Amino acid sequence: MKTPPALQSLIERFRAEFQLKKLIPDTRVYVTRDLTMGKERYPITVENDVGDGAVLDEDFEYASTVLDLDVFRCRIDFSLACCCVDNCQSHCPCVSRCVYDSSGRLTDKVREMAERQELGVVLECNASCFCSSQCPSRVAQSGVRSHLEVYRSRRYGWAVRSTVPIQKGEFISEYTGELISGEEADKREDDTYLFEIVDDAASYCIDAKRRGNVSRFINHSCEANLMVVRVVWDANVRHFPHICFFAKKNISRGEELTIDYGKQWWDVKLMKFLCQCGSKRCKYGEEARAKLLQENCT
Repeated sequence: MKTPPALQSLIERFRAEFQLKKLIPDTRVYVTRDLTMGKERYPITVENDVGDGAVLDEDFEYASTVLDLDVFRCRIDFSLACCCVDNCQSHCPCVSRCVYDSSGRLTDKVREMAERQELGVVLECNASCFCSSQCPSRVAQSGVRSHLEVYRSRRYGWAVRSTVPIQKGEFISEYTGELISGEEADKREDDTYLFEIVDDAASYCIDAKRRGNVSRFINHSCEANLMVVRVVWDANVRHFPHICFFAKKNISRGEELTIDYGKQWWDVKLMKFLCQCGSKRCKYGEEARAKLLQENCT
């Protein structure tokens, strides 16, 4: 079978890049060649070319999934399962609710709804469904698909970028860590890596301080190129939405990946330090701090 011209061109380009890499010595300074210890599809390197000697915390443990999820577990809800035998390619209910296109990216309509915070919770197929892992409604649950790397930034400390271009709507990663109650979160000294999840009855937090994945290294920007989408894929944990990061726009190779931490996070941190994102639309600078001080005094 003859290879399509477009695919052949792509193969030749990658072959040329591979040969070039063999000729040019790698001068990057690696803290580790694989942060994930084999837990993700692709290795995630950690580099420090800044020369400040910074390394990762010795007690940090990479976790590809949310830990201690038992607090949410309940009886399996089979109403969330599908009976599709063709990987949801037919006119089954899964197809009508699927938010992904044929390439596994959020559709433009869904992405725009997510940006306006009108999307709600996305339902993916789950372990109780008849479809296989190749089902188009199983995206976020499949883990990190992009080639990511953690690097040292002179301005922000650790940061994350992709070694390949990313298209808008593409899944990046889930925010993983230790699942704790709101009460336990209040007791912890360092709240830097806490991500709050509000349930109908109570609030919970994911703490990625000691155990987490590549998402814990993603910095804030007031003009972030990633957005948060809540996704459910556990038939027995239907009340727990996984916190997933998707691309808001096309992202160039080597461009830093950023997320908006939100007003609630900055209301706590703004008195300690200012936002350093450098955006012309920065929302958490001196003016925001002065306004917060005034509100606290009234």
